[in-house]
Amino acid sequence: MNVNCLIFLHLIFVKEDELNRQIAVFRELFQTESIHWAGYRYKPDGIDVEILVKKIEEIKSRKYKMPIVIHPDFTREEIIRYYREPVFLSKSYSNTCIAPWTSVYVLPNGDISPCSSFVAGNIKNESFKKIWNNQKFRHFRTELREKKYFPVCHRCCEFYKH
Repeated sequence: MNVNCLIFLHLIFVKEDELNRQIAVFRELFQTESIHWAGYRYKPDGIDVEILVKKIEEIKSRKYKMPIVIHPDFTREEIIRYYREPVFLSKSYSNTCIAPWTSVYVLPNGDISPCSSFVAGNIKNESFKKIWNNQKFRHFRTELREKKYFPVCHRCCEFYKH
């Protein structure tokens, strides 16, 4: 197997109240439902966070033939808080989502999405450049700049890239 790097991601999950706030915000600001996040509805009560922390520390302490990345790279305290607190904000990261200025998802149907459940346009109907700069996308960025993050951003790996 020709593997250059192994990346472990923390569990992406939202609790019911976070999901409901996200749906309400997207409905109000963008007249769309934030339904994709419903697939991440989960309450991680069955996860033994102390064991998880020990395993992560064990992985980080060893030397491997390839880079092993754990993302987000939380501190011990932050891992515990991430899984236990209803709303977690890291002290190690900026807590501001800049993903819509740096990246997008191109979905299989051609939709261009800076964030789950928000579609700025479709690559089959217009150029990427037009979508990137269209009113819908600019409105999304403006709202995000003002708020810094939406209710579920702290559960998304994109939130911790910067």
